[in-house]
This record gives sequence, structure tokens and C-alpha cells, in this order.
Amino acid sequence: FIAVQIGFNRTTATAQRKFDVSVCPREERSRGTVRRSADKKVAIVSWTEGNTQPQRDGVWMAGIDLTKPAQGADQQQVIAWKQQIDGRNDQDGIRTYSMRMKMEQLVKPDGTGDDRYFISYGLLRGNNNTNGKGGTYYKQMTGVVKADLTGVTFAQPLRDIRAHERRTDQHPPA
Repeated sequence: FIAVQIGFNRTTATAQRKFDVSVCPREERSRGTVRRSADKKVAIVSWTEGNTQPQRDGVWMAGIDLTKPAQGADQQQVIAWKQQIDGRNDQDGIRTYSMRMKMEQLVKPDGTGDDRYFISYGLLRGNNNTNGKGGTYYKQMTGVVKADLTGVTFAQPLRDIRAHERRTDQHPPA
């Protein structure tokens, strides 16, 4: 984690490396997201885990306690919690994997941050086992979680938004 101090006149900024921590040791193909909690005491992290194509180790979230004293490399003690949100799914003879996790912090009407986060990821069946490209989204899962130092809970349950979209190729009943 890097601390950034912005000068009074906002024309200067100083960055200082504080500590290193690894929450996702098997991640090299996707880009995780990090957001600071509303109280600035926790870094909330989300990512897709796995070094396979397609990634098969699921979508995850973690909380990093920024109040603990830590400096240097390998500071695993600052991980307050780590939780898998979804993983492999078998339904109707189709195996899908949860991947491409995205997360955005919700904002209160006054513009300040909230401890709720909109999350989204896909249930995909990938076809990249032989270096061929492709794959199919079967579901696009979305929900709202509350994440803080104590863990993550669902404020709005996950649901497949594709199941609720209106298709242009369908005609309304006569």
C-alpha cells in the first residue's frame, strides 16, 4: 500500500510505499479493485482468482486493516478477512465459472463514501483450454454488499440481471 500526501496548494504530491500484502496469490490474468472504506480504516479488495484459462478459482473479496502497524514486505497479518463470493457452478448440465469481478463503492447523497459496494461478475463457460479464444456468458450476477473491518454481508442479494432484461426479439402477447 502506498500513502500519498497532497500539498496544501494541490500542486505537489508525495508518495511513500508503506507495506506489501498478497490477498490473491493465484491471480495473474485479471485486474483487482481496491477501495478505501468510508472511515478510511479498511481497504476493500475484489478480484478473480486463478492462473488457468479460463480462471477457475472464483471471485473473492477481502478487507485489509489499515490501522495495524505494518512496514515492508509480506505483511499478511493486516488481512482482516477474506471470503469467496462465488465459484464453480453446475446447472442443467452446464459448468460455469465465476469470473471478471467488478466492484464500485456507493456514494451517499452528500458525496461521501459508503460502506456498501456494487459488485458484478459473470458466470462463464470458457473455451480457452487449447489457446483458442471464446467463451459464453450464461449469467451476469449483480448485488450490493456491505464491507467493513468485520467482514462482508449482502445488503442486496445477488441476482442474474440477464434474466430480467427485455429482449428485442420477443414480442408482447397479443
